[in-house]
Amino acid sequence: MTGSVLYEGHAKKMLSVVIAAFNAEQVLPVQLQALARQRTQASVQDWEVVVCDNGSTDATMRVAREFTAVLPNLRVIDASERPGPAHARNRGAEVARGTHLAFCDADDEVAEDWVDQMLRVLHHHDFVAGRFEPNRLNDTRTLRSRPLDQQTGLQWTPGHSLPHAGAGNMGIRRDVFLRVGGFNEHILRLEDTDFCWRVQML
Repeated sequence: MTGSVLYEGHAKKMLSVVIAAFNAEQVLPVQLQALARQRTQASVQDWEVVVCDNGSTDATMRVAREFTAVLPNLRVIDASERPGPAHARNRGAEVARGTHLAFCDADDEVAEDWVDQMLRVLHHHDFVAGRFEPNRLNDTRTLRSRPLDQQTGLQWTPGHSLPHAGAGNMGIRRDVFLRVGGFNEHILRLEDTDFCWRVQML
């Protein structure tokens, strides 16, 4: 996969990385630094980062904007009209310039080849998810209270026949995202599980 543009139009990008953020001034720099040091064949014109501030009362927006020097493809938008990560991600998808969307969380850290891997697999698949590595950013106490199951495969919920994935490492073609209606903004938790099920039932 090269960094060449696969479609016409100077305003569009191949991949839009969407990050929902709420009071994330302490953790967001780790994620933005990881995106700034991506080992990617894609040029800065081929992908972008959209930080969607969901009504933070701390310095999240200011901290995010400080990264434009090392992430010239970064945009910070106001997504405070409605609380919840579902709304923030939907707002990011709404303004995204890419033909593909990749979602990651403000309090995580993507791998150094994450952008290239997303570009590669989304070139062949409509909807993808990556694994979680729980130990790098979490202590033992945190992991006991919040296990991360998406380490060797997708997640499963008892009583349901379809797998699902967390929105912290997920990619989808933008037209498929729009066709399914995005994330359900009436759900304040497990909105990514609901989203995965609805995509698979298209």
